[in-house]
Amino acid sequence: MSSRNCPNWVYFLIWSSLGLVFAVAMFISSYRDIKGIILSKSAYSHTVGIVKVSRTKLTYSRGSADYGYQIVYEYDAQGHKYWSDLIDFNFIKAGSQENFAKAKIEKYPIGAHVTVYYQRNHPQFAVLNPEAPHSTKVYVACMLILFFLSIFGIVMSYRSRPKALIP
Repeated sequence: MSSRNCPNWVYFLIWSSLGLVFAVAMFISSYRDIKGIILSKSAYSHTVGIVKVSRTKLTYSRGSADYGYQIVYEYDAQGHKYWSDLIDFNFIKAGSQENFAKAKIEKYPIGAHVTVYYQRNHPQFAVLNPEAPHSTKVYVACMLILFFLSIFGIVMSYRSRPKALIP
């Protein structure tokens, strides 16, 4: 079938399917951030933890440097010791400016006592700052819009396809 003879509903189905795959990939890559912003702050208990690792990480991607951070803290919850590296629910974990990473590690130096918020029924899920920034909320909203528009596009392209002729 040449591209001239390809019906529009096929293109619509292809683009809608690609949008759905992209939305699902965004969800999977941001699962912890999404889970965190869905829970209200009242769903967390808190305890005191101690920062065990605090350092910058430099990675190279497509010829440019990305400055990230690694902050790991230990905390006691419900009689067990846990470790976590989740600082906040911001999907931006690295930046092109070194100051981005330095600001995080200066805020959480090794040995610092920190307030750790953990989920009561799942204490291994912990975060230092349970408030989601506006940028993460916008990201999640865009992902949900893309997801539902893709589902709508798939349904509409299915409904607009030609019906088979019945003898």
